Amino acid sequence: MRGARLGLPVAALVAAAAVAACGSSSGGSSSTSSASNGVASKSPAQILASAVAAAQSAGSVHVAGTIHEQGTLGLDLDLVTGKGAAGTISQGAPKFKLIVSGGDFYFQGNRAFWLKAAHSQAAVQLLLGKWIREPSAASQSASIAHLTSIKSLMDALVKSHGTLSKGATTTIAGQPAIALNDSNGGRLYVATTGTPYPLKLIGKRTARGEVTFTQYGHTFTIVAPKHSINAAQLQKAGA
Repeated sequence: MRGARLGLPVAALVAAAAVAACGSSSGGSSSTSSASNGVASKSPAQILASAVAAAQSAGSVHVAGTIHEQGTLGLDLDLVTGKGAAGTISQGAPKFKLIVSGGDFYFQGNRAFWLKAAHSQAAVQLLLGKWIREPSAASQSASIAHLTSIKSLMDALVKSHGTLSKGATTTIAGQPAIALNDSNGGRLYVATTGTPYPLKLIGKRTARGEVTFTQYGHTFTIVAPKHSINAAQLQKAGA
């Protein structure tokens, strides 16, 4: 097996999570308070810091969206601090389910995924429907590790942006929000009522698309598959 590898532009997604541009979404936070949280009166840097701190303290979040760069990267993940992640990652037709638990990464690819990743039709048939396990230290796992941690995603917001400025106030899926514009072409929407969570990220010029952050503090169940195949054993077998 050539590994759980799709040539996914993961770095681009994380960079795009550094403040990205436009539209409405299904984003929202777990807060329903109508009282202003005061974030709109802060400086752009303070708004970003408040949003990052709020997200990291939430403990869990659902991340979903699409980034367009060298193909289309799709995300639909539940992230839970200290427990792991679960959901799907896709690049066009190739898609795989992902569970991160106990420091291990478990992949279950669809047929299009294995047609691209496996050596033969026989291997595709063998691997279809199976969970493949890799340790977090494996190179394949490292390439997507940043997508499975709230801290890593939020750290990207802080580290990868140009000059920030406040934009217009708006509503994202019923949640009042303020836009935080990036001189590099991106935009982040932050809740202006309740907890100042990041709600939606619009892609930069070099990585178009949008990502929404919802269900902050929700209880997600993340359980490692009971039966899985060790990726290292597959590689030795030449699958």
